[in-house]
Amino acid sequence: MRDILICTVGTSLFEGNLQRLTAETPAAPKNWSALRTAYDNQDWKRVAQELLKIEPTMRVCGAEINTIEEIRKKKWLSLEQLVFLVSDTQDGRNTGEVLKRYFQQRSDLSLQQVEYSVIAKLQDERPRDFKVHGLRNLVRKIGEYVHKFGGYNVAIDATGGYKAQIAVAVLLGQALDIPGYTSLLQA
Repeated sequence: MRDILICTVGTSLFEGNLQRLTAETPAAPKNWSALRTAYDNQDWKRVAQELLKIEPTMRVCGAEINTIEEIRKKKWLSLEQLVFLVSDTQDGRNTGEVLKRYFQQRSDLSLQQVEYSVIAKLQDERPRDFKVHGLRNLVRKIGEYVHKFGGYNVAIDATGGYKAQIAVAVLLGQALDIPGYTSLLQA
């Protein structure tokens, strides 16, 4: 049984969800105002706390939380560790911080370890660096975790992030015979 989930991460939680959150947002959670205020104040600890008050299947929680909630029901996964691979941007780091705090506080999951790792040069500001270095660094980082944990323990959630990032993670999982999951939950 797989117990480590490596997740590609995008910034849609911020840009697609929290940045646009208002009382008029369809299916806005009851705590939408507190959540939006925490986001606007860049209070990542508070954002995570407010997200914990919302059903993890609600769209406002973002693709990563939604997908992990779905994946944890799979019989082939005993979720004990989460590794988030984030872009080399401030929003990427901040999203990683929110996800780490959120999942560390999910007492129903009993996770042993939650961490995030910034993938150097995985950003869209300099497309050549993204293509030449960022994607290669993503492959290296996934390889490091597979080597560290053993491929038989690892699964990949390739839902969040740049389209090329998702494709590379899926391809690498297929090449290494690592089960993968991707979702159409993205905005």
